[in-house]
Amino acid sequence: MQPQEIEAIQKLTQALIANTEALEKPITPPDKTPWDSRKCAAYLGKSISHFQQKIAPRPDFPVSAKIAGGHPNWKASEVMEWVEAHWDKQARRRRSKK
Repeated sequence: MQPQEIEAIQKLTQALIANTEALEKPITPPDKTPWDSRKCAAYLGKSISHFQQKIAPRPDFPVSAKIAGGHPNWKASEVMEWVEAHWDKQARRRRSKK
């Protein structure tokens, strides 16, 4: 076997191991998935600083929890529900202005 073939086989083996490890991670449903500020901001299409300064402190935004004393986390499902509720409010406002 040529050195290039051995190297190619080693790379394929590493890729297979990495993919197998990714598949072994448990799939967590949204109501159990914690999102940090970065994930919340990405979902909302905002910067992390905008999320932390303007959105997270809102009284109508879901309550966060500090898991193991770390940074705040929000339930993904609650953030998604909050977005849907605000989306619906915006749509009703637009319809009523017409």
